[in-house]
Amino acid sequence: MRLHSAAAFWALLASACPQATLAKHGLRRKLAANDCTILAIEALGLEGEDPEMIIECEMNPDDANGYSGISLELDATPTQLGALKQLIEEGIVTPGHNKLNIVGAEIDDKAVHVPPGLDIASLV
Repeated sequence: MRLHSAAAFWALLASACPQATLAKHGLRRKLAANDCTILAIEALGLEGEDPEMIIECEMNPDDANGYSGISLELDATPTQLGALKQLIEEGIVTPGHNKLNIVGAEIDDKAVHVPPGLDIASLV
């Protein structure tokens, strides 16, 4: 099948993926499972440096086209990420074990987008 315009492409895509919505930053869709497993990654650094912690979500296979083990970066506000990092550092949240309930979040091929203003720490 050959599509002759971008509009035809997007119409075909929208009909094939009814849960998808076109957002400002590209194609996004709602989460099917509304939770993900929290993962935390710290880069190795020199002694005395404070390594940056990267927080990701391991997706439910329903949100990753049936594949297990797919993780996406958690795109949240600095306040939300700071609260989650503090819970991890205090030992309240265990990466790889605790799940994050993200009702209302959207995903794309690079990140889980958490709505601003959501109290992310209370959803663990």
